[in-house]
Amino acid sequence: MQSHLSSNGVSENRGQPAAASVLALIASAGIAILFTLTPARQASDSKFPSIQDVAAESGTIRGQIYYSGTEISDLPALVKKGAVDVKDAHIAATQDIPNERLLIDPESRGVANVFVYLTKSPENPRGEAWPVPADELTVRYDGCRLFPHALFATTRQTIRVVDEDPLPNYMHVQAIINEVHVSLLLDMAPIQFRRSEKTPIEVFCDFHSWESGYWLILDHPFAASSNRRGEFAITGLPPGKHTLKIWHEHVGYVQRGLDVEVVAGETLDLGRIEFSQP
Repeated sequence: MQSHLSSNGVSENRGQPAAASVLALIASAGIAILFTLTPARQASDSKFPSIQDVAAESGTIRGQIYYSGTEISDLPALVKKGAVDVKDAHIAATQDIPNERLLIDPESRGVANVFVYLTKSPENPRGEAWPVPADELTVRYDGCRLFPHALFATTRQTIRVVDEDPLPNYMHVQAIINEVHVSLLLDMAPIQFRRSEKTPIEVFCDFHSWESGYWLILDHPFAASSNRRGEFAITGLPPGKHTLKIWHEHVGYVQRGLDVEVVAGETLDLGRIEFSQP
């Protein structure tokens, strides 16, 4: 019979009486067992840096996805206001439903909904898996539209789907690596992905073909999607060399492998990253 009390900054002598009592109780029952008693790790004796230390030693990447074409024009609306030849027109056709497959801001020439992300998970300076964000993400159907159009989530992060329409929507998540059961939204449970997906995956409604978007699922938190001005920022990056992928649903990969180097406490501005239609 063996017992071990992990010290971890706590005296072994301090734990022996409790261990002896447990052993005596087990011995009296005629049971042989090998076990370890380990006290909780104290912040002062942790071999990993604190969260504050990690934040102080991290860097940021930012930039803008910039449309370099000659003309800027919106794609035709998916559903026109007042249309009668679409399903559930009394909800869907109360206003134009824009085609978000390509959104270019005329003023800044920025391209929205472009995913920028690390190709692989960097090593966590704390020596453990990257924590799952505590915030739950919400995807909603409203006016026969899906919001947001581009969503980034980490594995095991909770995604809640809310249907604000007075009619059924049927979500279809076209995952490749994960198994996701589709269902009527009224019955849909929160979604969590167990593994990362290699590329952004399409999400659409089986009842309303124009309701669609893309989700990026990774096993690390280092990704972003560009806003309406094409701007993006990835924070909390470990210092060192990294490789970025830049992806958009209209063209696929804008960049398959953009090498960058992050310096602790600094922001790396990539400036304008050109985007052109095929």
